[in-house]
Amino acid sequence: VSVSDVMELVGIILNGDAAQSYFTCPDNHHPHLIDLGLPSGTKWACCNVDTDHPENQSPTNYGSYYAWGETETKTTYSQDTYSHYQNGSYVDLGSDIAGTQYDVAHAKWGGSWVMPSNVQISELINNCTYEWTTVNGVNGGKFTGTNGGSIFLPAAGYRYDSDLYYAGTYGFFWSSTQYPSFALTANSLYFLSDGAYAGNYDDRGNGLTVRPVVRMALSSTSLNLIVGEEGTISVTSGSGSYSAESSDSEVATAVVDGTSVKVTAVGAGTATITVTDRRSSETASIEVTVTASLCPDGNHPHLIDLGLPSGTKWACCNVDTDHPENQSPTNYGSLFAWGETETKTTYSWSSYIYCNGTMATCYDIGDCISGTEYDVAQVKWGASWQMPTFNQNLELYENCLYIWTTLNGVKGVKFTSKNNGMSIFMPVAGDLFSWNQDISNFYDGFHGGYWSGTPMSGTVHAYCLYFNSIIDDIYTDDARYLGHCVRPIVESQQ
Repeated sequence: VSVSDVMELVGIILNGDAAQSYFTCPDNHHPHLIDLGLPSGTKWACCNVDTDHPENQSPTNYGSYYAWGETETKTTYSQDTYSHYQNGSYVDLGSDIAGTQYDVAHAKWGGSWVMPSNVQISELINNCTYEWTTVNGVNGGKFTGTNGGSIFLPAAGYRYDSDLYYAGTYGFFWSSTQYPSFALTANSLYFLSDGAYAGNYDDRGNGLTVRPVVRMALSSTSLNLIVGEEGTISVTSGSGSYSAESSDSEVATAVVDGTSVKVTAVGAGTATITVTDRRSSETASIEVTVTASLCPDGNHPHLIDLGLPSGTKWACCNVDTDHPENQSPTNYGSLFAWGETETKTTYSWSSYIYCNGTMATCYDIGDCISGTEYDVAQVKWGASWQMPTFNQNLELYENCLYIWTTLNGVKGVKFTSKNNGMSIFMPVAGDLFSWNQDISNFYDGFHGGYWSGTPMSGTVHAYCLYFNSIIDDIYTDDARYLGHCVRPIVESQQ
């Protein structure tokens, strides 16, 4: 392996890989996020913005030329064609246009890509080794950080009127910063064979190239939680040192754990979590909405309408035959072998009542047991309650957003309807099976299966809804003797 490979691995071990950044381009699918080890944590793109031929974007491609604050190319770059020159004066676009409608990097690349500020350009120059070099026949400047990461900026010159000047000998790259004392100019990065310089200023109407950076970014800017629920937002780009503060700690609180912001819902209402990068002072916000409960009261079970196409409604909690008084959204409930309606002390083929002691003697109890004498939901809860079928699990899966979360200290998955916003929580109870005649609850809090009433044809397995923190899978099947949870449903009465 190369030295940069080793350094990248060390960086991942120390800081995590949430930013998905590199020391050099790993492939030809540009742009990439390049980590130069800068103090602020700012990461630079590997190539320039090219709106005319985005398929050609690469470290040595000049890219497109833009007047400052414009997001399209043109044939002539002058005061007369500058869209922000009106009535004989330059329109003030603000001291910094990063992330605004005037930022071509943000407008064309989206996400967290923005034009670099003059401060970020100064940081690049002050913390990297500069080298004038030639790459694939293209002259330009190479900036190498203390961590071994590097970027190449081609000497693309600039455009004025309809001509290109100094291509191959000078590099001019826009910053997002308007020059404070001279409204018709903006700061730029300027380099040539003798060195690189920040704080340069150019006429805003000239056409310069743009090399984007990524500011601090979050994996999401909103959370919808239930009182007692914990949600996690990842910081996907930044320095690695963050703080978080809530606008209302009676609604939600937040703590930072590495590159994760962990938000806990305290009470119903709304709150804003402000995440601050301690090194760059950049901030980002998470809007948190907290609802009181999944259920209207503590008298479980309740019927939850998720707005599913079939009209099927789901229970708020699992079947618990051992302690029905404890049934709640976060209670594991009882775990049953498929088709059995009582709990037991041994879960194995030898104790499974629908075989004669071995897997080979397992026999068929129906094409679907939902609503039958083999359905624990029907037997124990009565009325219209029954185990969901495979297709009803599939409907839930396809019509809801599902996230791995923690509710009142219990790990599980929350399914939130895409149709009406209602939710159910399914705790992860693990699996019950016997090992050396001792009953064991394996993977409690890590993964779990929920039986459907549908057997897997031609096998001794039945389908279940399975999930863990990485995988949600409707197509999983398990041996019928295993102990799994059961979450009942009620079919549409129409």
